[in-house]
Order: sequence, then structure tokens, then C-alpha cells
Amino acid sequence: MNGWIEVFIVALLPLTALFAVLQTQAYSALVLRGMMGVVAVLLYTVLGAPDVALTEALVGTLLTVILYAVTVRSTQVVRVGLLADRAAGVAIKQLCKTHKLSMRKVVFPGEKELVEALKAGRVDAVCVEFGLAPALHPLFPPEQPADRLITVLAEHGKWHERKLNALSSEDEPIVRLRYRERGGIR
Repeated sequence: MNGWIEVFIVALLPLTALFAVLQTQAYSALVLRGMMGVVAVLLYTVLGAPDVALTEALVGTLLTVILYAVTVRSTQVVRVGLLADRAAGVAIKQLCKTHKLSMRKVVFPGEKELVEALKAGRVDAVCVEFGLAPALHPLFPPEQPADRLITVLAEHGKWHERKLNALSSEDEPIVRLRYRERGGIR
């Protein structure tokens, strides 16, 4: 009977690994990674290696899952640059809601600091009224109303651009920052 338990546990290990790899949600994959560690602990215990099982439980399961959780949580944040007490755009809010991202608002005192942070990649996007950011005017057609809210993505925001364009409307144009040699601002 003991042989069947070992075979069952050995069969569970690649099965949980396969399910973890096939997950599209980060937290679901994280839970399955923890389950894979627990199955490995069971296998080492059944095979008579309690020291290896304890090491796997502490390092392979607990520490790894905690580090992955911190990493996943920190990468699911969209930093949005704003001027003064302005609100973020509807498309950015909808993107965060749809994809379960956190939006961290970063307020800047002036347009120069806002554009510098965007170019340096310290923010993922800026939402600003067209008239308040003359440095961003070359990115948009000149007939924009001054009070129209515009969203400019940082150069590294290519994956945001597709999703935001699908969520945006004509009232809130979205463009990705490109450097001067590619037709953007410097």
C-alpha cells in the first residue's frame, strides 16, 4: 500500500507544475506553486527524508511564495502623473479596474517636472488637460480644446497603449511618448 501513495504523490508533482504554468492569473499560479511545494514536502516525507522535507517547506515553499507574492504585487501598479489636484482619465481608471491593477497617483507641481518624470520612466502615464501642458502639444493635432483631458504614456508603456486605445473614447485621446528622433518630444 505504501507504494501506491508514493506513485500518487509523484504523479501529483508534474500535474501541479503543469497547472501552475498554464495559469493566466498571477495569484492563481502563485497558489499552485505553493501546492507544488507542499506535494514535494509530502514526497520527501514519505520517502524518509524529513530534513529535506523541512528545507523544502521553509525555503522552497514558504520563502519562494512570499518573494513571488511581493514581486507580483509590486508589478501590478500603474503610476499616473498628475498636475496639482487633477483627476486621472477614465481610460486609465477602466484599465486598472479591468486588469486588477493598482493606480498610484503621483502629483507634480508643474509641467516641466511632469514631462521629465514621463521621459525618465518614473511614471507610466500622465493625464493632463491639453492647455496645461504645452510641451506635449507636438504629440497631438493642433485643434485640441484647451480643457480636454489627454493621456500620454511613457515610452515603456507599449502594452498599455493597445489596451487603453480599446477602452478610450474620442473625448480622451491617448498617445505614447516617443523621443525626438522618432517624432516625439525631447
